[in-house]
Amino acid sequence: MTEIAAASAMNAVRMATGMARGMAKGMAAAARELGGVANDTANAAAQTAQEVTDGIARGAQEAKETVKRRAPKVPRSTRSRRRAA
Repeated sequence: MTEIAAASAMNAVRMATGMARGMAKGMAAAARELGGVANDTANAAAQTAQEVTDGIARGAQEAKETVKRRAPKVPRSTRSRRRAA
């Protein structure tokens, strides 16, 4: 009976070890998959942030150039002044 119990215990240990090994492999594969997705998401977020920053820089540059193209400002001393009544 002791031999049967020992054999049964060894089988249980093998089954538990195999199940744990399989679960570990599955979890490792899931982590790799999620890691890849997380990496892709982080890259997409960084790319979007860069595009927004570039768009803001272009808009600021265009605004600066538009101001430069405007007619030159007339000095204050030559403007007509309104007189208080």
